[in-house]
Amino acid sequence: MGFTVKAKSIPVVVRAGSTAEKRIFHKFKASTLEKLERSIFEANGRYNKDHPHYNPVSDDNPIEVSNTPGGPKSIKLKAFSAPNWTPVNIKDDGEEWVNVFIKVGGSKWPILNGDAGQENATEIRIGSSELISTLEEMRDFVAGLEKGEGDGATFHEFAKEIGRPPADKKAVKEGNKPAFKYDPDTDAYVKA
Repeated sequence: MGFTVKAKSIPVVVRAGSTAEKRIFHKFKASTLEKLERSIFEANGRYNKDHPHYNPVSDDNPIEVSNTPGGPKSIKLKAFSAPNWTPVNIKDDGEEWVNVFIKVGGSKWPILNGDAGQENATEIRIGSSELISTLEEMRDFVAGLEKGEGDGATFHEFAKEIGRPPADKKAVKEGNKPAFKYDPDTDAYVKA
């Protein structure tokens, strides 16, 4: 198992406001897909000269950014990361190395298989010329996940850990009884 699939898949559409979007699997799948879409957009802006949003940040081209809509802005002069990739350094041929990963919630999902034989890595390093196609493959991979099957089941287990209420995580860490329990019927945490 792991991200080695190159097959195209059909995304599952969840209507806004539906109970399905509140369920752990659908909620984290949707947010992971949003992060991958944003990462593809940012990668095109940095590395794809033919893309209409091509505008790489540099000393000659500072970019004004805000982490929150309407929030304070800052000027960036050096490369900055996207939700699912971070530029690392320059390769010998002048191309950038990029660390790429799949974020579920705020955590990197240990599902990547690198070409050096590592399995279940949280991130892999690739050349920037491969970034956009890799992110698109990741997006298609996540879009094709089914809740109870193979990598979809692995994703669901990881999302359940990430989706555990913070107070519950603290209680478990301190050896106390959790205040919530996972309910498989609703795919959500409920009061214990």
